[in-house]
Amino acid sequence: MKLIKNYFIFIFWLISVRLFFPFTLSTFLFVPLSYSQDIWKCGTIAPPGSEYEKVINRIIKEINKVINVEVKVYYANSFGDEIDIAKELKAGKLDCGILTGNGLGYISPYSRVLELPFLIKTRSEWERVRPRLTVILTNAMRSEGWELFGLFGIGFVYFLSKYPIENLQDFSGRTFWVWKTNIIQIESYNVLKIFGAKPLEISVLDIPAFYDSLDIMWGPKYAFVAYGWYRYFKYIMYPPTLYFPGGIVVSSEKIRKYSPEQLARLRDMFEREIRNITNELEQLNEKSLEILLRSGIKKVEIKDADKLEHAFKSSMYESFKKYIPSWLIVSVMEEVLKVRDTK
Repeated sequence: MKLIKNYFIFIFWLISVRLFFPFTLSTFLFVPLSYSQDIWKCGTIAPPGSEYEKVINRIIKEINKVINVEVKVYYANSFGDEIDIAKELKAGKLDCGILTGNGLGYISPYSRVLELPFLIKTRSEWERVRPRLTVILTNAMRSEGWELFGLFGIGFVYFLSKYPIENLQDFSGRTFWVWKTNIIQIESYNVLKIFGAKPLEISVLDIPAFYDSLDIMWGPKYAFVAYGWYRYFKYIMYPPTLYFPGGIVVSSEKIRKYSPEQLARLRDMFEREIRNITNELEQLNEKSLEILLRSGIKKVEIKDADKLEHAFKSSMYESFKKYIPSWLIVSVMEEVLKVRDTK
């Protein structure tokens, strides 16, 4: 009886210690406390099964080397178009986003400066403006409740068409894809309609249903391959019209949970990886060009390239002042000119 009594006293002591001194119990009796791993729900327009997904998976592994978090990625079609993803971010239904300039611009209008046509013409120009823009956009997004963990280059944007575009008159009567709710596309159409182009405003996810009606679309070379669009077109126009950016944003509310040391390590990791991402996507775009050419697509140089550039700049650089301040446009242009002056 005494043994049984002592046993119950010991059990009562364990329960008491567990209730009032959980740290002591877990430390000395090695009983693990309940632990809930943080979860980040992340949205992206990238198609599942693509090389984009492989890049994203590698970044997730790098994140987990710094902080213990489960990143759940929702790929294309999960929430709709990219603006739908951006809306879910603002509504608090998603914690992070891997976005193109379209989604970044919805989070902070300052991001629109990255998409100005014929502003950035080389990779070296992009690398020159990226650090300064990262600082500016980080502060702008932080004021909106988001942390920007880097800007990467998705690649140069080209026109893909069913008919050769060799001069400005070749736009006449052709149907041009306008990415629904994409400011850069809407403003681009306002330029191309001067030359007779007709708009077809649909989301990126609806494109397959409109192949028969679509004459001209745009995008980086790998996007043509990843989404399968290239099968329905015959020509790719040179030179490219703009440099397409991407970025990674995370809710400030999620970030507050981590120590300054962890956040510093996280930023260092992203800074290292951003260059790797841009390099990988650049290589993917070059490999994609080989696929496009093997499929029968022909490269076409537009003879009126200077006139096309002038038309875009004279119209869009003025109209973009509705979205971004003039000083930001001038600042980026000054950085780009520093690169060109050294050549």
